[in-house]
Amino acid sequence: SGIVSGGHLYHTSCGIASEIGHITIDRNGPVCSCGNRGCLEVYASTFAVLGRLRKATGLDLDFQQFCALEGNAAADQVFSEVMEEMAIVLTGVVNLLEPQMIILGHDCIDWKEQDVKRLEMLINEHSMIRGIQSVSVKKSYFGKNALVLGAASIVADQIFSGKLLWE
Repeated sequence: SGIVSGGHLYHTSCGIASEIGHITIDRNGPVCSCGNRGCLEVYASTFAVLGRLRKATGLDLDFQQFCALEGNAAADQVFSEVMEEMAIVLTGVVNLLEPQMIILGHDCIDWKEQDVKRLEMLINEHSMIRGIQSVSVKKSYFGKNALVLGAASIVADQIFSGKLLWE
């Protein structure tokens, strides 16, 4: 994840970007790769969701194919649960930072528009700013290239700000 504020990517005091995927949504949940329990990542990463979809449907499809499925009640249920799990964390982010927009990248660009709208509705339904302001949820304009472009923009920002110099 990343937070853009004032046209710049926010970095923590340790110099890293934010890690929304490692916010705990269930302290008794499964152990995450980071060592904590119940992080969003163990529920909503592409790998986790794909496993849940395969188990629920019995189908051996890739993520993009699952996103394109129509009329599969088991897959729809899994996606609904994922939206609710993501909404828990993203609502917390909205309550803390009041962003204007949340941009979904990576494999989220394969989601159906109805799933993006459901996530937006859940966040706006439960945020502290409901009734005052709503937060838009959109798919990244850059699609799956957003991660590469984001990394490149960090390097460019470091160069142009004088923080990254070559001898």
